[in-house]
Amino acid sequence: MTQYQLVNIVARGHLGREIDLSALEEDIDAYEVYIEGPGLYFKITEDSPTVTLARSGKYIITGCTSRDELDSEHSRTLDYLTSINLLERPEDKSFEIVNVVATYELDSNLDLNTLVVYLGMEQTEYEPEQFPGIVFRPEDLDIVFLLFTSGKVVITGVDSIKKSRQSTSFLDDLLKEYLESVQL
Repeated sequence: MTQYQLVNIVARGHLGREIDLSALEEDIDAYEVYIEGPGLYFKITEDSPTVTLARSGKYIITGCTSRDELDSEHSRTLDYLTSINLLERPEDKSFEIVNVVATYELDSNLDLNTLVVYLGMEQTEYEPEQFPGIVFRPEDLDIVFLLFTSGKVVITGVDSIKKSRQSTSFLDDLLKEYLESVQL
């Protein structure tokens, strides 16, 4: 296995008040600010993660690749919103990670036609005309693996970095058994 790599952490919170997005769009002095659909999107700097604010006061931070970066961006966002008088204090006790996306690569290619049968049709989706990989949802885990012929694996649908990292052991063991079974 090559090294596990975090690709994206998505977290959400609530500011505890409703927001006039149009007025806020005028007040925000950030690298990028725009309203699209039901939310206001902004990036404080060019390379910072994206913050999406809804009228309800709920918000999402996407694009972080570590817990430290997420915590830093969360603090920076709340401090910034406090500095423009949207918040009285830079606090949000409801802030939580809702999705972690990671990748890693296997040391070998995969035959997806035999792998989908090995994993079990009830836990997998494989329609190569629609999507070039297997969508694998293990029965007892709240996680999704996307498996590709090249041996690339995408891990998603989990709400903690620890669970995401631990899931690689589960998949490694399963794929080791699979590879041994097809070499017989």
